[in-house]
Amino acid sequence: MVLRFLERVPLIASDARIDGASSSKSPEIHFKLDEVVLVPDIAAWRKGRPLIIPDDHKFMTKPDWICEMTSPAAKDVCLRRKLALYAQLGITYLWLATPEQCEIETYQCTGDEWVKTGTFSGCEPVCAEPVAELDMPVTALLGRDN
Repeated sequence: MVLRFLERVPLIASDARIDGASSSKSPEIHFKLDEVVLVPDIAAWRKGRPLIIPDDHKFMTKPDWICEMTSPAAKDVCLRRKLALYAQLGITYLWLATPEQCEIETYQCTGDEWVKTGTFSGCEPVCAEPVAELDMPVTALLGRDN
């Protein structure tokens, strides 16, 4: 249902193999094996990057892009802490998707902080890195275009 564009972009995401790509929902990203572990809702890597697809759920390669599914109530201290860690660990792109509001906020990390690059909602097309060429409406990305 969520973020159906993964099969159409030059990313390897962590929940299914798609044309030589890989995508994963709630993968464990091990920045130091079994020491620094974060579990984003969706993680993706640019195609062409060396990536070992693990037999288990423990990815050792830092993703280029992370998406967190949120709710209006979930934007709390816990999420802020997680986003701060993503920035410290060098994740480049972050999307926060709020299906209840049919909204996606996009961010890019500069240094150790996130800079908001856009807010998209409803039928508005999302044009944001790392898939700026995508140009799909939020409703389609969140599986609400029926």
